[in-house]
Amino acid sequence: MRAILERWHRFAGDHKGLVFVEFAFVVPVLALMLLGVVDVGRYFLAHQKMQRTASTVADLVAQDDSLSVAEVQEIITASRFVMTPFVLGENGVVTVSSVSANEDGDTVINWQQSGGGTLAETSRVGTAGGAATMPGTFVVPDEQTVIVAEVWYVGGGFFVETFASKPTYYHTAIIRPRGVGSTELTSGSDGSG
Repeated sequence: MRAILERWHRFAGDHKGLVFVEFAFVVPVLALMLLGVVDVGRYFLAHQKMQRTASTVADLVAQDDSLSVAEVQEIITASRFVMTPFVLGENGVVTVSSVSANEDGDTVINWQQSGGGTLAETSRVGTAGGAATMPGTFVVPDEQTVIVAEVWYVGGGFFVETFASKPTYYHTAIIRPRGVGSTELTSGSDGSG
C-alpha cells in the first residue's frame, strides 16, 4: 500500500507537460476569437463598401440631366471597383431608379437599370412605370425627382459562412439630380436619345 501511495505522490507532484495540457485547452478558444475578429472586420468592411457603392452610383447618375442606357450601365459596372475586395459577380447586384413625385405626392419610378452582378434580387423601391415605395421614412418632395441606388451582397465573412447560411445584405442611397431637377434615360449610346 505504501508503494502505491509513494507512486501516487510522485505522479501528483510531477508537473511536466502541464503547460501542454493548458495550451491544448487555450488554443481552440484563441483561434475561435481570432476568426471571429476577422469575420466581424469583414462584416463591417462589406457594409461600408456597400454604402459607399450605393452613394457613388447614385451620385454619378445624378450629375447629368440626360444619360443613355449604356452610360448608366457603365456607371453600374464601375461600381465593382468601389466594392473591391468584395466581388459582386453572382454574389451581388446594383439597381438604380429615377423616382418622381407629382403634385399630389404620388411617387412613380420613371426608369430603372440593374447590373454589376448577377444576383437575382428585385428592387425594394418597385418596378419601372409603377408606384415607388421609398426606403425608410423618406418622402419625395412634390414635383421633384430623386435617384435611388440599391446594392445587394451575399456574404462578407469567412468563418461564419462555413457553418451557417450566407446572409444577404442591402444598402441604399438617395440623391437629388443636380441639373434641371431630373435625370432622363435615353436609348442612345451617347445620351442623345
